[in-house]
Amino acid sequence: MVLPMIFAFVVSIIREQPELMRLLYISGLELPGSEEVYRKHLGAIFDSICSYLTRSAARGAICGIDPHIATLGFAGTVIAHSNLYQLFVGRELPFANSEEASSAYASFWVNILKSAIVQPECAVDVVQGGLDFTAAEKPINQGKSTDLSVP
Repeated sequence: MVLPMIFAFVVSIIREQPELMRLLYISGLELPGSEEVYRKHLGAIFDSICSYLTRSAARGAICGIDPHIATLGFAGTVIAHSNLYQLFVGRELPFANSEEASSAYASFWVNILKSAIVQPECAVDVVQGGLDFTAAEKPINQGKSTDLSVP
């Protein structure tokens, strides 16, 4: 249940505080020493999300994705989609409000993070759910809890 909260936070900043986003863009490009300011004010949030993803992967709830890439991907998804959708699709975002947007982004990422990643170690046949997999195709999270549900 953490991902919807993460996306609610990111969407609220991006959609409801555009002046903050402009400040972050400009400071990142123009302000010497901005990296330290970013780390000081946003580092704890970034580290918390990375830690959550690392723990989730360790218990098998999500695939073994790099938590840094995923965390940056969360923000990048919302930023790029919010800023480029109209340019490429030719219409406004399909969300009535921030809650719909947060739910859509969280669902998108839950599907990615819960996807079955295969282990390439060996090629012994295994039967799972009526489908034949070789061990090279066996999902990593087999038999482990995968509760990242989105409301």
